[in-house]
Amino acid sequence: MWVFTKHGFFSAVCSRQGDGKHGQPVDTDRIMVRARIRGHLEALKKRFPDFLGECEIHEFAGTDYAYRLFVQKYAWTQMLAGLAEETDYDNFKSEVARYQGRNGAAYEPFAARSLVCDAQVAEIGEPQEMPRGCVEQRVRQLAFSERLGCFVRGLSLRC
Repeated sequence: MWVFTKHGFFSAVCSRQGDGKHGQPVDTDRIMVRARIRGHLEALKKRFPDFLGECEIHEFAGTDYAYRLFVQKYAWTQMLAGLAEETDYDNFKSEVARYQGRNGAAYEPFAARSLVCDAQVAEIGEPQEMPRGCVEQRVRQLAFSERLGCFVRGLSLRC
């Protein structure tokens, strides 16, 4: 599950049993909350000290989401409810900018949409025939991909 909040962007999945390596059974009672930016997990820990105060942020260099913490599923569901409950703004991107600056987590969906636009452009072949909105999305994608070193979700982007 992808979760975009004013505190950061997170990918949450069930953790694995045992040593947590690939091939181990899934632990449906425990969630691995992953982030590309350590500060996002730190902000989440600050927001939910009762649930995450003792959780260690683990680093997994060379992975899509290099920073991870592990929490019981019950605690994760309570945090998600808390995040929904604290919604008190009328513009999400502006709220993210207030918390994280203009390069915050709210802008990642634009890059994801741009990848879809790229696929459409590849099928069509000519930039002037790009579907409406893709030109603007491509501009946003280039700015976003530059911040990520031209790498999003394992797909190399043309920058």
